[in-house]
Order: sequence, then structure tokens, then C-alpha cells
Amino acid sequence: MEQKFADILDNGEQIKVCYTPSKKKLYISSFIALFFVMLFVAGFVFLTMLPEDVDAPVPDFAYIIAIAVFAVGYLLGAILVVVHAKKVVYALTDKRIIIRTGVIGVDFKCLDLKSIGATEVYVSFLDKLLGGKTGTIRFGSMSSPINGNNVPYAFANIVKPYETYKLLKEEIEKVKA
Repeated sequence: MEQKFADILDNGEQIKVCYTPSKKKLYISSFIALFFVMLFVAGFVFLTMLPEDVDAPVPDFAYIIAIAVFAVGYLLGAILVVVHAKKVVYALTDKRIIIRTGVIGVDFKCLDLKSIGATEVYVSFLDKLLGGKTGTIRFGSMSSPINGNNVPYAFANIVKPYETYKLLKEEIEKVKA
């Protein structure tokens, strides 16, 4: 797991622990969101093909095209979700948190432990429906505060979020001391 961060680690920087998101939670939440997005897109496509005359019948191809748009879009989205899920890994080092993501390439986001000013644990309704064993730990700083769901630094879909939060909080406090 640590090899996945070799390109971004500073000299002498040590990884303390790595986390991977719960695949079950990541897939379920992504597929639900993808379903509603594609339903909206297919509905929009369908509405654009309706005849201008209200009394005219709806052409059969409108249904076929809307269903095809939904199916192809959902399939492509599902493939992207699976590829993305394989690349997501979170790390805590002795200096910072690192979030590794990506679909085509690999992307890294880093936040120095010294600059973390706020942390929070968020357990969603879906997390609770799936047994309450997953959640999201969000990190904020002066330059990137925690602002609703728009948080650039978060360990999403983490198993045992409260235990993980305590460990992360201890490490943040050690570095700040």
C-alpha cells in the first residue's frame, strides 16, 4: 500500500497508516447517485424529442433513445466508478494527510498536519442504513475550511470512522505540540 505514495513522499517522511474506503459503501452511494443523474439526463433527452403539437403522438424512437441514453450513460458511469474505487487510498504520514484518487491518471491531495484547524466525522443516512460502520472524516484549514459537503480534504467511506478520527486527532495534536 505504501508504494502507492512513493512518488509524493518527502525525503524521510514516513507513512504511519493507510486507509481504503469501504467498497460496498462507495459503490452503493455512487450507483444511487449515478442512477438519478442518468434518469435526469434521459428525461431531458426524452423531453427534447417530444413533438411541438400537444395532440401529436410521442414517437417510438423517443422512448428508445431515452432508454439507450440511460443505459449507455449508466454503464459508462459504472465503469468509471469501479476504476475510481481501485485507485482511492488515504494515508497519514508524520507530516501530512494524503488523499490518492483518480480515474485516468493518479491524483494526490495533501494537507499538512500543522495547518489542519478543524476535523469532523460525518455519518450519513446511507451510512446508517448500511449498518453504521462507515463514515467520512473531513479536514479543514484556514485556506480550505469545512463548508457543508464541499470539502476538498476528506477520508470518505471509512470503516470505523470514530476510531479512525481519534487516531488522526491524536497525530494532529502531536505534530502541533
